[in-house]
Amino acid sequence: MTIQVGGKIKNLRSKHGITQERLAETLGITAQAVSRWEAGACYPDIELLPAIADYFGVSVDDLLCVDQSRKDAKIKAYIKQAHDLQWQGIFDEPVDILRRALREFPSSFLLQAELACAIGCIDNGVKISRELCDEAIALCERILDGCTDDLLRLRAKSMLSCIYDRQLDDREKALQIVNSFPDYYREVVMAEMKILPPDPRGIENVITGIGHLLHMFGNRLAYRANGTLQEKIQVLMEELERFSESMQKS
Repeated sequence: MTIQVGGKIKNLRSKHGITQERLAETLGITAQAVSRWEAGACYPDIELLPAIADYFGVSVDDLLCVDQSRKDAKIKAYIKQAHDLQWQGIFDEPVDILRRALREFPSSFLLQAELACAIGCIDNGVKISRELCDEAIALCERILDGCTDDLLRLRAKSMLSCIYDRQLDDREKALQIVNSFPDYYREVVMAEMKILPPDPRGIENVITGIGHLLHMFGNRLAYRANGTLQEKIQVLMEELERFSESMQKS
C-alpha cells in the first residue's frame, strides 16, 4: 500500500485554511517538517498520527488513506476481471461486472470510463443499440462535467468520438469532438479511427504523438522524441523493447 499521508495532510490544511506554521506550532514541531511530509520526502512520526488525526477531526485510518487504498484495490480488481474476459472475446459479461462495480463506487470516474468503453468502444464488429449508446455517452459526459483528471477527460472525449463515428455513423459530430483534442493527440485518434483520408505524413504524426505521450508520463527517453523521424522511431523501438522485458519479468 502506498502511504499518502502527506498529501492528505495538505488537503486537510487547505480545506480548513490552516498554515503549515500553525499546524507545526500545535504539534510542537517545525514548519519545515510539515513541508517535508507534504512533499513526500518523509512521513510523520507514528506517535504524532493520533494528534494530527484529532486536530483535523478524522480517524487515523482516514489520515493514512487506508479506506481509499482498499477502495482503489477493489476497483482495480473489478477492472482486471472485466479486461481478462474481454481478452477472451467475451464482451457482455464485462459490462455487467463494471455496472455492478459502479453501483458500489458511483463516484469513480475511472469506472465510468471503463464502463463507457466496454459498452461503446469495443471494436468487435457489432453495432450496439441506441439505448446503449446513450448510456455510454451519458457516462462520458459525467466525466467531462465532474472530473479534473486531464487524461480521463481526454479518454472520455476519445470515447465520445468513437461512439458517434462507429456506432451512430455521425462523422460530423465525431469530427467536432476530435477537433477539440490537443494537437499531439488529434492526429493519433484520426489515424486510429480513419476519420481522414490517408496522409503521407500520418505515420510521422502518430509517432510524434507517441513522443508527446512519453513526455506526459515522464519517460526517460522522451527528450529524444523531438528529433528526426528516424530518431523518434528509435525511441519508440527502445521503449517497446523495455516494455517487453518488463512484461516478461512480471
